[in-house]
Amino acid sequence: MKNIGLLLSSILLLFACKEQDLVGYTEQPRIYFNLLRTELYDTHPGSTAKNIFIDFAPKKSTVTNDELLLRVQVSGPASEEDRPFALTKVSASNNAEEGVDYQIENEKLFIPAGKFDTLVRVIVLRNDKMKSENRSFTFQLAENEYFALGPKADTTTYAYKRVTDIKVNAKDIVVKPGNWDSFLQQYFGTYSQVKHRFIVDVIGTITISSSSSSTVMNRHKNNLVNALNTYNASHPQPLTDENNNPVVF
Repeated sequence: MKNIGLLLSSILLLFACKEQDLVGYTEQPRIYFNLLRTELYDTHPGSTAKNIFIDFAPKKSTVTNDELLLRVQVSGPASEEDRPFALTKVSASNNAEEGVDYQIENEKLFIPAGKFDTLVRVIVLRNDKMKSENRSFTFQLAENEYFALGPKADTTTYAYKRVTDIKVNAKDIVVKPGNWDSFLQQYFGTYSQVKHRFIVDVIGTITISSSSSSTVMNRHKNNLVNALNTYNASHPQPLTDENNNPVVF
């Protein structure tokens, strides 16, 4: 009986401690980006914990934007009311313009009642400025009466990256492939940026191995010639490159 009494006393003490811990929770909830690796980083090659890189150049011209889903999460107990939060755009060393280079789709930013996270939907808009320069913007979460910041830089976890600010870099700059002069030129002719983009639009890539067979390369060339003839027949002027030379294959 003595042992049973001690056991019951221990159980009651344990529950009392847990109840006291819950009642005594006074730390202000914290807010941070909780970015899933497979949703964000793996789909944007070259990205790091606090930098997302978007390269439109390898994509067809029909791709006009890129969608980023930024998960904002909070610590502490859930609330019975919606809790607003703010994103501050850091202006230093950032040249992107809202409405031109990107737009935030959420009408309001808040953590819904009873929830611990929400998604901020950001659309990065492909535009002509990106053809000559990198366009970048930085979002930083701000403290308010509901939330403190943190963790500010917990980037060691594999599945998630936890940060309080993130920079987005977007460009659409084409770069001459390293094997153009040694291989691609014999099938596609003189390089130009306009021709580069036309090739991507027609065959979906310009990254072609130098070990590709002549059969494959001639098929690519025939497809390009046919596509160029169709383009020229449906436009007042034949396709010309950035140097005002006719594009030919």
